[in-house]
Amino acid sequence: MPIILNFLNPTELGIWYILMGLNIIANILECGFQPVVIRYIAYYLSLKEENEKENILNLLGSIKQIYKNLSKILFIILIVFGSFYLKDILIQNFKIKIIWIIYIITLTYQLSFSYLISILNGYGKIASSNKTIAYSKILSNMLMLSFLILRLNLLGLVCANLLGVFILRYLLYREIKYLNITKLLENKNYKGKICKKLYREAFKMGIVSISQFLNTKYIFFLFGRYFSLEIIARYGVTIQLFELLTKLSRLPIDIYIAKLSQMIYKEKYKKAFDYYKFILVIIIFIYIVGGSILIKYGNIVLEIVGKNQLLETKILFFLYFYYLIEIIYGVSTYFLTTFKFLDFYKSFFISGIFCSVAATLGMIYFEFDMLDVIKIQIISQLLYNFWKWPLEIYRRYLKYEKNR
Repeated sequence: MPIILNFLNPTELGIWYILMGLNIIANILECGFQPVVIRYIAYYLSLKEENEKENILNLLGSIKQIYKNLSKILFIILIVFGSFYLKDILIQNFKIKIIWIIYIITLTYQLSFSYLISILNGYGKIASSNKTIAYSKILSNMLMLSFLILRLNLLGLVCANLLGVFILRYLLYREIKYLNITKLLENKNYKGKICKKLYREAFKMGIVSISQFLNTKYIFFLFGRYFSLEIIARYGVTIQLFELLTKLSRLPIDIYIAKLSQMIYKEKYKKAFDYYKFILVIIIFIYIVGGSILIKYGNIVLEIVGKNQLLETKILFFLYFYYLIEIIYGVSTYFLTTFKFLDFYKSFFISGIFCSVAATLGMIYFEFDMLDVIKIQIISQLLYNFWKWPLEIYRRYLKYEKNR
């Protein structure tokens, strides 16, 4: 990411971050299914029934078909609504149109095989999954650097992105072969009954994804309509670093979620709660340390590697607090999914609506600045989600202790 700061001007950087922001559409479509798929695979593997192979065949066939449908939906959304959103940028020149078409192909193709990541995680091969993603990112970044040196700029970035997706698919299929399920994935003789169950549960998780979009990514698109591309570039760099830190901090729960699911299915509640408490402490520690380093040294590092800057320190502190809140209730609700508890989708959706409407009205009628909008984001989560879902876990723990 810092590499591109040396090659792109602020306008190009702003366009790049707007394109990157459109990734959220794919994430919204997929995120509803990803945790559900992981949980179902962990569940069927823990049963060890005689018809386990048939169950896995039906599950994998359903998953593959679902992701094909999702990729078609994504393609239509990007072509129609994405092009409308970017119409002011697309009319600038023909090269931007080519860049947009390549980016559409990249996002659509990546979503079509993203179920492979969920399958690896469901089988407990989280380390292999993360390693594969890391390798593809490294190779993609090397291609980006090569194309940027050749002065291909934005066109080079999207081409490197597309090639990185091809590399990711190849590496994922290589890991899948070690699970000996390649023939099951290629088998089309599966019963689609389980699709209904997946769609039902994924719908609720999809609402959660939409809510997260309204709470965070919608704000990015809102800022894109009211601030210059230079400001958007600074905001994009800042958010990308905080989201990277959040993703790194959450690695422990991502690694152990399949194991936690199996513990719950086998009714090893005490062990599961102990794991959860330990994981949450580790995650918060990683984030606090990493966030402190980011705020203190972020601009110094960016001055060395590029031309861009983070947002003002005051805004950084508010973002730091916001993402800490998001981590705490996000990890809690992720753990609650192992109990097949998904009722939090309602409060997520309400807080998302509140945040997006309040931010929009504030910017249109009351001239809210960036800090005002970030405060709305914080308030929308503090009102309910921040305390409710950790408390729900504590209540379940007390209930378990009482019934021992």
